[in-house]
Amino acid sequence: MRAELVCGMKLQEIAMRLDLQRYVFMAPSNQGQSPGNRFKAYHKFVEALLGGIYLDAGGSYHGQGMEAAKKCIFALWGFQDPNAACLVM
Repeated sequence: MRAELVCGMKLQEIAMRLDLQRYVFMAPSNQGQSPGNRFKAYHKFVEALLGGIYLDAGGSYHGQGMEAAKKCIFALWGFQDPNAACLVM
């Protein structure tokens, strides 16, 4: 299960589903690359987004920060959790 969570391909798929390329601007040095190669870096933004959700909700491992990040992970990865409600989607 852990491998599925951190797999670059899965993160890239989620980045594409969230349409992150509309919100993140790449450095001019990346502008000349093909769209497929440019988008490979966007999987890192999914990790950053989840970290931002964790911190914005309080950042506590046993508190609201972890719960907020967990809900988004469950929703974005398609895991079955009746309590999952992620505002990112």
